[in-house]
Amino acid sequence: MSTEFSPSYDNEDVSLRLTKREIEVLRLICQERTNQEIAEALFVSIKTIEGHRDRIRYKTNTKNVAGMVLFAIKNGIFEV
Repeated sequence: MSTEFSPSYDNEDVSLRLTKREIEVLRLICQERTNQEIAEALFVSIKTIEGHRDRIRYKTNTKNVAGMVLFAIKNGIFEV
C-alpha cells in the first residue's frame, strides 16, 4: 500500500463543499465521539447529527466513518 495519496480536491474546495458545521461534526467524528456526544456538545438533536453525517458522506463520496476519517486526514481537516 502506498503512503502517498491524491485527495479528490484541495483544501480550498473542501471549504466550498462542506459547511462550517459539517466540518465541526467531521472533526468530532474523528475524535471518536458518538452521535449522542456530538449532539450534546453542539446542542442539537441526534437526528440533526445523523443528517450532518449523511451529507458529509455524500459530499465526500465516502461509504462509512472510516472513509470520512481518511478524507478528513487527507484534506487537512483533522491531524493525527
